Amino acid sequence: MNTQHKKVSRIARTLFVLVFTLLTSVTLVDGQGRKPKAKTPRQPDVRIGSQFSSAAFVPTKLPLTELVRRVKPSVVALYVFDKDGKLLKQGSAFFIAPRRVATNFHVIEGGSAGDIHTSQGAAYTVSKILSSDKNADLAILEVELPTGVEFKPLTIARGAVQEGEEIVVIGSPLGLEGTISQGIVSALRESVIQISAPISHGSSGGPVLNMRGEVVGVAAGGRDDGQNLNYALTGASLAVMSERAEQKSKITRLYEDGVRFYKGGNYKSALEMLERTIKSDPTYAAAWLQGGLTLFKLGNYADAVAAFIETARLEPGNADAHYGAGAAYTHLGRDGDAITCFRRLLSIVPNSAETYVEIGNAYYRLSNFQNAVDSYKQAINLLPGNATAQYYLGVALIAQGERKAARKQVKKLRELGANEFANELLQKIP
Repeated sequence: MNTQHKKVSRIARTLFVLVFTLLTSVTLVDGQGRKPKAKTPRQPDVRIGSQFSSAAFVPTKLPLTELVRRVKPSVVALYVFDKDGKLLKQGSAFFIAPRRVATNFHVIEGGSAGDIHTSQGAAYTVSKILSSDKNADLAILEVELPTGVEFKPLTIARGAVQEGEEIVVIGSPLGLEGTISQGIVSALRESVIQISAPISHGSSGGPVLNMRGEVVGVAAGGRDDGQNLNYALTGASLAVMSERAEQKSKITRLYEDGVRFYKGGNYKSALEMLERTIKSDPTYAAAWLQGGLTLFKLGNYADAVAAFIETARLEPGNADAHYGAGAAYTHLGRDGDAITCFRRLLSIVPNSAETYVEIGNAYYRLSNFQNAVDSYKQAINLLPGNATAQYYLGVALIAQGERKAARKQVKKLRELGANEFANELLQKIP
């Protein structure tokens, strides 16, 4: 019995050791005697610029059918008309931003109006040229779209295209919207890409796409004396112009806000918007002119003069700038300078009776009555029914002591039906 008891004791001690070992192992792993939960394997660090992030942002190549399905709705036919409304040219274009399409400069050159036609059969009007470069043969146009009508802009590829890379061209040869051709990049030649995909008449201005659906170029044309010698302008050139157009659009919106505030009578806010416009683009003549008008309304005639003069420097033929400067000088009591501005205006608009009246008034304030009389007579020769000129002529004649001639002016005013002017002039005659 003792032997059996010793055998059981040995077995018990062995089991105790095993259990103690297991419990100790669990405690070392979990710290609380529980079975630890499985841990997620540690992910490798992904840093901006690392091979991991670069790989993550590379778009997947698309099957041709899927590429076409995604891109085709954003490509349009472009019809350009002359000033008489006759069709001048037909080409292609594609959306690069909301309400904004890119095309070739040579497609729009010489045109006065334009329409785009989509592959779904809808037509929309081109409202204006946002940016153009004849040397680069690129242009960006703004399109009028109804509320709720949107087109997905195509993405311009960031990286350079490679020789031998597959490409797709979508255009409107002979007005056939949404025509697709496929090929490869045959060669890279300075600012152009030579491609094997055919570019027929009417496809100029359409996008050249890689197999990820990104724009790598703009179809420009081909050579008639060679097979598959077709050319596209680089996407990089388009990207630069697109950025310029976006900046110009922002500046234009500032200017338009300024005009809107001006028309609403909020001249201080108008001036703030116009100053921001000019700060962004010091050569924006329309902003300088509108700024001059706003300063004039605020009674700041000296700064208004400066704004009008800068407008005239940027656009010497701007009649409004010369008139505005003359009017502001008048309020400053600088009639000699006002006359100079008005005479410059006459070199632009020689048959302006209103300008001759302003010159006559300036001479009158300078007590140069004979020149005042001559200026009023010039205005009357251009516009005999101008009652204002007839009245001021009578006033100047009175200043010269010619009462008889002044009474004749009273009679002329009554003949014109300007009885208030006639009565006032009559009261001035001694």
